[in-house]
Formats: sequence, C-alpha cells, structure tokens
Amino acid sequence: MKRLLFAALVIVVIFGFMPGIAAAAGKPVKMHIVTCGPKTDGSWSQHLYEGYLNIKKKYPEVQIGWTDTLPFAEHVPVFESLAREGVNIIYTSEVGYEASKELAPKYPNTWFVNINLHDEHVEKGKIAPNISSYTVRSEYGGYLAGIAAGLMTKTNKIGHIGGFSYPCVVVPAVGLAIGARSVNPKVTVHTVYLGSWIDQQKAYNATKTLIDAGCDVFLAMADDGNF
Repeated sequence: MKRLLFAALVIVVIFGFMPGIAAAAGKPVKMHIVTCGPKTDGSWSQHLYEGYLNIKKKYPEVQIGWTDTLPFAEHVPVFESLAREGVNIIYTSEVGYEASKELAPKYPNTWFVNINLHDEHVEKGKIAPNISSYTVRSEYGGYLAGIAAGLMTKTNKIGHIGGFSYPCVVVPAVGLAIGARSVNPKVTVHTVYLGSWIDQQKAYNATKTLIDAGCDVFLAMADDGNF
C-alpha cells in the first residue's frame, strides 16, 4: 500500500505541471526521473520506478525516461544533457538539489522537481522559480517508530542505520529519539551513517557493531542496506 500511494503521489505531482507546460509549448510533455539508488531497493528509488511504470502505461502521450543509480558527481552533466534535449520536467530526490540549483537559472523552461527539500536547502528568496518540491513529514513516522522501539527495547539502546546524514534521514531519527523517550526516558539512540545507499556489507557490519554495543531494536534508512 505504501508503494502504491507513493507511486500515485509521483503521478499527481508531475501531472500538476502538465497543463501549463503542454499549453505553452504545444508539444508532448517530456520528463525524466533520476535516482541515486537502484530501482530494486525496496525504498525511494523503487517507489519512483513504480510511478514511472504507471505513467508510461496510463499516459502514453508523455515521453518519459528513467535513470537510476546515478553517482552524485554525474548529476550536473546528466541534468544539463536532459535540459538541452528539451526535457520539461526533471524529477529527482533531495540529492539532486545542488545540480538543480546550479542549472535551473540556465534552463528556465525546465522544471526541476526535488523530493524532500528542507529549509537548509533553500536560501530564502533565492530559489529559482522553476525548482519545486514536496516534503514527506517523516518525523511523524519516526516518532511512532520510536514509541514502539521504546516499549520493545530491553537494553534501552536503539540503533539507527542511515545511508547518509541527509535531512530526510536525520529528521525521522530525531522523531525516533523523541518518540522513544516519551515512553522510556532511559533510551539512547545510536546512529551510524554508511556513506552509501547500496552497500549491504557496510550495513551488516554497522548493525553488528551496534548489536555488540547492546542495541536490540533498529530503524534502518539505507535503501539496499536495509536488507
């Protein structure tokens, strides 16, 4: 159900741009979805891929492309290539914001849609008008997970494994800690950031280290590393 809702949200957000773009250009809408993780990660990238497949199936008039597992260093050249090709909407996650910020003024006819931008991403009043975002309020889910973890733990130590220290990973971890301490003030949360969304061995090693340190309940936010 979560995946279906996320895929539906992708469609709703994207098609909110379509009437204006189509009317202005008089041409079919061209869009491209870009992710830093693989389409089989069971998380963000897979949800986006399911949205991509839904759009491709239900809206054949849309020219849609897909790129996954894109290294951070390649975001700018790939985004710029897409913009030069006349892509109307480049849809990506918060890791694509720096590339979007750099390129948006140069390509005003391309919308750069970023999932999960937070305040620290945006200099007030300076965001380009063709950058857009929606933000998942993941602190609420983190808070509820924290309540459950705080009631379950027998060691009062909760582990948190994250891919990177991005706001979309840090924010739910804060909710986790607040939720856990609301039912168990003795709880401490121990966090490890892997520096990867796909390195399962790193995730295994980090989890084992935290288990050895006494953590007995975990929140994992590391895409492929969750498995």
